[in-house]
Amino acid sequence: MFGIGTQEWIIIFVIVLLIFGPKALPKIAQSLGKGIRDFKDAMAGVTNELENDNRKREEPHVVTQQTPSPHTDSVETPPSKETTTDKQQS
Repeated sequence: MFGIGTQEWIIIFVIVLLIFGPKALPKIAQSLGKGIRDFKDAMAGVTNELENDNRKREEPHVVTQQTPSPHTDSVETPPSKETTTDKQQS
């Protein structure tokens, strides 16, 4: 990983242990793990969002044309109340 061998990792670990102490090391590791996990989750969310956008763009837009029903032309609508009351008052 990163071209660092076992000896280099041991030296880095010892230096970190001397700087932060044995009590703080688990907290640091836990925080680092949470940070990496959050970063991976955020990257997965962005990747999913981009894939969804690409799918939406690739879907063909189907335009359906609705044909009028033969029954709608012959059906009469009942007169509204205003028209009925206007005729009665005249």
